[in-house]
Amino acid sequence: MADEMTMDKAGLLAAEEAGFNHLFATFSKLTPAQATAPAMEGGWSVKDNTAHLAAWLDYVTALITDDGRSIIPEDEDEDAANLRIYHENKDRSLNEVVAGLLAARNHWRTVVASLPDAALTDPAYYPWRNGRPLLTRLLGNSSEHYAEHLGYLQPYFEQIAAGEEDEPLPTRAELLQRDAAEFDELERLLAQLTPAQMTAPAMNLGWSVKDNLAHLTYWQRHLITMVEQDGHRLIPEGEEHDVSNARIYVENKDRSLADIQADLRQTHDHYRRLVALLPDVAFTNPRYFGWHKPNWSGLWLFVGNGYEHYAEHMGFLRDYLTRLGID
Repeated sequence: MADEMTMDKAGLLAAEEAGFNHLFATFSKLTPAQATAPAMEGGWSVKDNTAHLAAWLDYVTALITDDGRSIIPEDEDEDAANLRIYHENKDRSLNEVVAGLLAARNHWRTVVASLPDAALTDPAYYPWRNGRPLLTRLLGNSSEHYAEHLGYLQPYFEQIAAGEEDEPLPTRAELLQRDAAEFDELERLLAQLTPAQMTAPAMNLGWSVKDNLAHLTYWQRHLITMVEQDGHRLIPEGEEHDVSNARIYVENKDRSLADIQADLRQTHDHYRRLVALLPDVAFTNPRYFGWHKPNWSGLWLFVGNGYEHYAEHMGFLRDYLTRLGID
């Protein structure tokens, strides 16, 4: 509680941003079938959890904008409210539920951004809070709520991950086809942004679009270097993933947008040439790359540093476009 009470509005918004980006990045890795399967406790799906999170964001936002009037009946306990929310949303489409979460989250952030810091920490600011600061409620219905539900979903995600090795490998042609489609979609999304929007620190972790492009490029170049130089690493052996990403950010943050975009495209072209030229055995023999994990097809290296990585960061990008009011 002491740490919460020292948090200002900027800290609250940053915590929500980090929590939401983690949530959305995790959700974006699921197929529609995985996201709608009733595979969790109570027969809930990931989609049902998404609708639940949106409903409680709407709840706390409405409390602020309507002077403490609750959209959840006062005589309804939390379990009953959650069950009602589930039934109200279970037949909605996945796209509709995801759009609802993005809209609820954007409204929450807009309202919170308009509040003075005193509204968050002064227990007397809102009489309907009965002497409790609003900050605890805002955290509980945003970043803390995201983390809570990621915890519930973790066993399901682990179950999916455990079954990945049984998934059929894409062929080289399928890999190149999917890569082209995802990269073209990335370019389409980028074309909707101005240079100022692409360099504003308004995305995941306070990064800009430009920072995300530098990140994608660096990891793809890391793979290319390992393949072409027999395991030579741009990422030091044993360096934690978050540390690597922070270092990549610092090394690239002052480069120009034009330089970053040119590097992205050149590296992507290099990646595609490499995929096209490698022998078939490089993709089918788990031991072809001696520096790679045993029993893992080398093809997964190209998937994880290609179209899957684009898809992950396009999730962040689509959220940013939604907040900008761009379809």
